[in-house]
Amino acid sequence: MVQQSSLSKKNLDKLLSKNEQHELQYLNNQSNSARRRVKHNSDILNISISDFFTKWADLNIIIISDIVIFFSNINKYARYFDDIDETGQWFTGISRLFSDFIKILTKDNRPIFIGFTFILISFGLYIIQISS
Repeated sequence: MVQQSSLSKKNLDKLLSKNEQHELQYLNNQSNSARRRVKHNSDILNISISDFFTKWADLNIIIISDIVIFFSNINKYARYFDDIDETGQWFTGISRLFSDFIKILTKDNRPIFIGFTFILISFGLYIIQISS
């Protein structure tokens, strides 16, 4: 099978004109450079500081919005805590509650920005603590 695919590629090179081969090579180069640009631009380590703060601010608004929606719909977990004798159901309810909350915090690139938020909060608390 490997031999057949290499033969068909050789045949394809013979069947294509020089112009078609150059056009395919040009399209391949353009596709590769576009893929590299997208990969470079989407990497969090390659963005500027102002872009980082802009994304951080926008993402904090989205996270706070998601957390507010999560807590406003907290009554959907009430069925796990109805019966005091069903401790297994309690465990299921608590695990579902925490897993849904963790999903909010770990979507997309959120952990990096949440970590930065925690660093800023801890630095602020440290400043408050040493100044009092």
